[in-house]
Amino acid sequence: MSDTKKEVKVICFAGLRKYFNPELAVTMDFPSSYADLLDHLGNINPESVPVLKNCRIAVDETFIPATSPIDATKTVFLIPPSSGG
Repeated sequence: MSDTKKEVKVICFAGLRKYFNPELAVTMDFPSSYADLLDHLGNINPESVPVLKNCRIAVDETFIPATSPIDATKTVFLIPPSSGG
């Protein structure tokens, strides 16, 4: 059972912008993990799930595991896989 709801600021890069605005705020139950955030975004736009499954998550310029607890005071950066030269 959740303790409270908080808003999480999310910045989407590259291919994720096909599914979401470049910057969005998501209201989440807390405590939650970054994996929960990805699931929540997948529920908002189910077509985004294949991309979300392969995203890297960064907070404060550091990549973090999806299992880490969310700190709602920080901005979350979602970086999908990309290719190019």
